[in-house]
Order: sequence, then C-alpha cells, then structure tokens
Amino acid sequence: KLVVLGGSVLSVLGFLAIIFGEAAILLYAGFFIIGIGVANIIPVFFSLLGKQNVMPISLAVSAVGTFGYLGILAGPAVIGFLAHATNLYAAFAFLAALTALQGILAAFVYRKMGV
Repeated sequence: KLVVLGGSVLSVLGFLAIIFGEAAILLYAGFFIIGIGVANIIPVFFSLLGKQNVMPISLAVSAVGTFGYLGILAGPAVIGFLAHATNLYAAFAFLAALTALQGILAAFVYRKMGV
C-alpha cells in the first residue's frame, strides 16, 4: 500500500517540479522522481490480482494487462495531441492529474479489499 500511494505522491511531485521548475536540474530531478514513483506501481497491482475475489484471476490479469498496454500504446499519442493543442505544461499537468487519480483509485481499491 505504501509503495503505490507513496509512488503516486512522488510522481505528482515530480510532475510539479517539471511544470514549475525553471532550472535544468529541477527538470532532471522531476523526471527522476517520476521514474522512482511509478516504477513499482504496476508490479504491485499485478500482485494484488491474487488477493481479489471479484473476478476470476484469468480475466483480471487480462483486464490489467489490456489497460496497461492501452496506456503504453495510446498514452504518447494522447499526450502529444494535448501538447500540440495547448502546450507542454498542460500535457504534464494532465499527467499529474492522472497520476493523482491513480493514487485515489488505489486507495479506494485498498480500502475495498481491506488491506
């Protein structure tokens, strides 16, 4: 639980450093913090599949895998479209909001599972 929620908070802080930082070192630190924050979230979500009892394991693995690959394939295109339509700061703010939403959803899932 600490890895997912803490990773989400770290990632949001990293995005905020990218958005509001003006020095190059803050930008590098922001990307580094984002990487540390999100690196362990998906493996933890996959490990939670074995503890849930709402869906059969085979369907749950397929659902998580599908959403993961959807994010990998469609994410850069959506971010690029948003950055082109507005600016890069808005695209990073959108990613920060999605990361915060991920943390909120993770807290909901943990509460629902009683973990």
